[in-house]
Amino acid sequence: MNAFLGIDVSKGYADFYIIDDNGLELEDSFQLDDTSVGHEILREWLITTISKHHLVSLDCAVESTGGFEDNWYAAFIDWSASMAVRIARLNPSVVKNASKAELRVNVTDKESAKNIANYLRRFKDQVSFNEKPTLYASFRTLHNHLLLLTKQKVQLINELKQLVYV
Repeated sequence: MNAFLGIDVSKGYADFYIIDDNGLELEDSFQLDDTSVGHEILREWLITTISKHHLVSLDCAVESTGGFEDNWYAAFIDWSASMAVRIARLNPSVVKNASKAELRVNVTDKESAKNIANYLRRFKDQVSFNEKPTLYASFRTLHNHLLLLTKQKVQLINELKQLVYV
């Protein structure tokens, strides 16, 4: 049997929700802190859950949240060498749109984790798993910020030209 683990990452913690191929909840959802203790608890839970439910594979996903997900993502990448787990980083807008299409209203962190798990179950063939971050991934935010500043500079120069012309 295959299972899908949705992980809703917030600042300092994450919520976890696991479903099977049919979308049924396998275990109660839970929340862990983004600490070494929380990661160790999750690792032990993964080992137990995979064995308990005789899982062939466990596909997991986090939404890209500006870096809050990086610790969890890295942990899953490490664990994938010794466990039947795969991890994906999803664009939050695709999960939100899929949830809207199913008329699900996202209110709580638990519901968000459930929506991630359901998205993964439905679209697993279109998801890229276990992608290692590139050497320059940490510079992406800085680069995007510089691009924004450059765009704002051009806008301000254009406004100044209009004022000088008037």
